[in-house]
Amino acid sequence: MKRNATGGGGGAPSARLGEAMFGAALGVLRPLARLLVARGFKFGQAEELLKQAFVQAGSAELERSGLAKSVSQISITTGIHRKDVKRLLGSPGDPAVHARSFAAEIYTRWVTDRQYSYRGRPRPLPQRASGGARSFETLARSVSTDVHPKTLLDELRRLGVVALDERTGTVRIAAGGFVPSSDAADMVALLGANVGDHLQAAVSNVVGDPPQFLEQAVFADELAEESTRVAQDAARRIWRSTLNELAPMLEKRIADDRAAKRVSNRRVRVGMYFYSEEGPVPVAATGNPRRSGREPAKPKRG
Repeated sequence: MKRNATGGGGGAPSARLGEAMFGAALGVLRPLARLLVARGFKFGQAEELLKQAFVQAGSAELERSGLAKSVSQISITTGIHRKDVKRLLGSPGDPAVHARSFAAEIYTRWVTDRQYSYRGRPRPLPQRASGGARSFETLARSVSTDVHPKTLLDELRRLGVVALDERTGTVRIAAGGFVPSSDAADMVALLGANVGDHLQAAVSNVVGDPPQFLEQAVFADELAEESTRVAQDAARRIWRSTLNELAPMLEKRIADDRAAKRVSNRRVRVGMYFYSEEGPVPVAATGNPRRSGREPAKPKRG
C-alpha cells in the first residue's frame, strides 16, 4: 500500500524537479480539459482563464516576496505579455469572447432567425435539402463555410443540443438546448470549490506555506472490479462517520467563537474522495515506469 502526501521542499530547481512539475501539471490539467471539452468550451477560453490565473498568482507571489506588483514585473514573473497583463489587471473580461463557438452561433441563429424559427420557436429542419431550401446544412453554412455541416451537426449532438431522427433525416433542438439545469450548474460550482481547495492544500504544502495541511491518500492497484466496489463502500462508511463527528464539532466552534466575540475570518473545508479506473498507472502519476514481472502489489500509503 502506498501513502501519497505532499510536503514542502526547498532547494534549487533541477531537471528531475522540472520533469516532475510538468508531469504534475499534466495530471491536473488532463481531467480539467476533459470537463471543458465535454461542456463545449474551446481552447481559447481555457487559455484566457489560464492567463487570468497566472496574473493573479504572479501578483500574489510578488506581494508575498515584498516586490512591486508592476505590470512589467508581473509580465517578467509570468511570461505573459505586458499588454495582456495590463488588460487583465484592469478588467479580466469574459473568456467566452476569446473563442468562437460555431455550435453556439448555430443555436443562436436557429432560435432567432425567422427563416429557421416560427413564433420564437426553432423549426425542425431536414438535415439537407436540394436547391438551397431551408435545412440544417443551409443554417450551418450561413454561420461558417470553413467547417462541414456534418461536423457541426456531430458537435451539436455530442453536446446534447440537437437530436437527429435518422429515419426521417430531421434535425431538431433538444429540450433545454444550451441552457444547463440548475442542478448541473450547482454540481460544477461544487466541483470547483472542492477540487480548488484540495489543490490549494497540496500546493501550499509543496511551496512551503505554513501551516502544513492534511493532504494524504492511499493507493492500490491490481484489484478486481468487485474489490474496488468493496473499497468504495468502505470509504463511504468512513466518510459518513467522519462527517457525523466533524459537523457538530464545527457548529459548536462557530457558536463558541461568536459568543466569545473572536475575530472569525477563517474558513475550512474537509473532504474525502474515491476514484477507480481500469488500466495501468500513468507514468506521470508515479514518476516511475510500470515494472513488468514484479511481485504482487501491496497497498501504498501517504
